[in-house]
Amino acid sequence: MPSPLEWIRHVEYLAHLDDTQRDTIEPMPVVAGQTICVANEVADAAYVIASGAVQIIIHRIDGAEVVTARLEPGQYFGEQA
Repeated sequence: MPSPLEWIRHVEYLAHLDDTQRDTIEPMPVVAGQTICVANEVADAAYVIASGAVQIIIHRIDGAEVVTARLEPGQYFGEQA
């Protein structure tokens, strides 16, 4: 039976990982509208989109929200060190 995370073998950012390393990846379900991380705060993880989409939003000084990017499955953001 394939792992629920089998799809990560096809993500370029994670392609170098061996099976043991891939097994340490934990899914993080999120709901629409949920904040995953905030700019200028220390990120403690890298996030890879498995399904759905993520919008990168900045808040202007006047309070308006501006979508600066939309990430799709296979794309990633967050800690990359």
